[in-house]
Amino acid sequence: MDKILSDFEKHLKDKNLSENSVSSYILDIKKYLDFLKSNKISIKNRSIKTLKDFIKDEQRRNSDRTVNRVLASIGHFYNFTSQNKINPVKYIVRPSYIKGKTKVLTKKEIKMFFDSFYEGDIFELRNKTMFELMYSSGLKVSEVVNLMLSHLSNDYSTVKVNGRKIKLSVKGQKLLQTYISQSRCWIIGRLYDNYIFVSNKAEKLDRKSVWRIFDKHKRKSKISVSATLDSLRYTYAKEMFKYCFSNKEIKDFLRLQYVSPNLIKMEENVTRNNVNN
Repeated sequence: MDKILSDFEKHLKDKNLSENSVSSYILDIKKYLDFLKSNKISIKNRSIKTLKDFIKDEQRRNSDRTVNRVLASIGHFYNFTSQNKINPVKYIVRPSYIKGKTKVLTKKEIKMFFDSFYEGDIFELRNKTMFELMYSSGLKVSEVVNLMLSHLSNDYSTVKVNGRKIKLSVKGQKLLQTYISQSRCWIIGRLYDNYIFVSNKAEKLDRKSVWRIFDKHKRKSKISVSATLDSLRYTYAKEMFKYCFSNKEIKDFLRLQYVSPNLIKMEENVTRNNVNN
């Protein structure tokens, strides 16, 4: 059992998933394996009924969103362990959920937020660069903290995230190039670290640190208190609607698997404003 889990964990890491994602997958699978063990069911059992019983048990304790994530984890696990056999997850109806509304910022708020960074400071430049990549390239916080120098193209035009090439805006490219050439070398000193965004201890930045930095500049710039890191991505997506990008292009930008009610509402508002103007 331990060998299977360790092989699966290595497989996930080889796919360049974030530490947080790998940890979630492994915890979900351990929970499922504990369920099988407590009910004296073999891991080779691929019964749809067994999986349904487990999911019913999960729904009593967790949100629909968490249950969906657990199902995704089990699906990946079955694909990895038995590639040529039926995956029972395909026959399970997933619970539906609506993602909470994300605050979209105004142009003035975006300007106030980015103006709150002083590029002459090595850490402020690092921070501004991180948030610019989230804003204009749609990167998630977990993707930003896991970016490595080896993921970056030679001309700074793209970064590779989970096997996909993500285009960087002209502003993002300029900030990233300046940060790497002028600030990052001072932060890491003589130490070596392949992660692009590093802390004052020359170690990889974690998600909590990024959130703290965001909250600090949110207060400093006096933008909406309900703004989150996702607000940066969704605000840029709203601008994309104005320039007639398709739903698919915006889903790809945000890396969404479905068109969220948030996105539909955003499109309706942009369309209504264009008609009124």
